[in-house]
Amino acid sequence: MHPMFKAVDRSERGVVLISVMVISIIMMVFAISVLSINVSQVTLGRRQVDRMKAEQYGKGNFWLNYNSLFNGTGAIGPQSITLDGKTYSVTVTPVGSGAGPNNTQRYDVTVSH
Repeated sequence: MHPMFKAVDRSERGVVLISVMVISIIMMVFAISVLSINVSQVTLGRRQVDRMKAEQYGKGNFWLNYNSLFNGTGAIGPQSITLDGKTYSVTVTPVGSGAGPNNTQRYDVTVSH
């Protein structure tokens, strides 16, 4: 028999069983922690993508509203769009009158999703 594989006495069998169980439990805890970290990273990444979509949609709607006011057709109302099953609603509201530089109108853009 190879020296690495020695015969286990009856008195050592319990020690081997406990060693194998401890190593298995440690490996399971490690695997569960790695999986939970991956799930939280996916969730965080999804929220970041949703925020970027909301920001880009808000900017686009702001400039659409700006163009509409510049051409004299009036402000556009609240709008909604559905992307990947999630609804984004944007509202552009004036803040005060002439509150911006050179007595220009200031607007707040609110996007909810």
